[in-house]
Amino acid sequence: MCDTGKIEYPTKTKAHRAARAAGYRLDRVYFCADCYAFHITRAELKVFKHATPPKSNGPKPFVPSAAKLRRKLIEAGRQIRAAEKALAKVEAKKARAEMLAAARQKQAELVHESELQAISEMIGRLRRC
Repeated sequence: MCDTGKIEYPTKTKAHRAARAAGYRLDRVYFCADCYAFHITRAELKVFKHATPPKSNGPKPFVPSAAKLRRKLIEAGRQIRAAEKALAKVEAKKARAEMLAAARQKQAELVHESELQAISEMIGRLRRC
């Protein structure tokens, strides 16, 4: 039953059959926007707002187009290549920095050894005197 107290029919055909079975001759079937069903009435034809039955059973699931997916895939590939290129640059910069640090460390060790040798020579001269 509808909120208005009328019997609901799911389709227009079922409403017509029910009207004929009840013996109505001048029946009119209309779509009710409140309960989304059909009703029978003997009233004169009126223009109801939004009196069209629903055309579907809800929104269709979203399916993106193949071209859109292809563009997204191409863009993702570009971003991956750009990230790999940036990573390669950072790794090369890090390797160069490590090489320079190792060279500085080796130079510092050589300087330290030469200073130790110079100090030991000075101590040797002082002991001779």
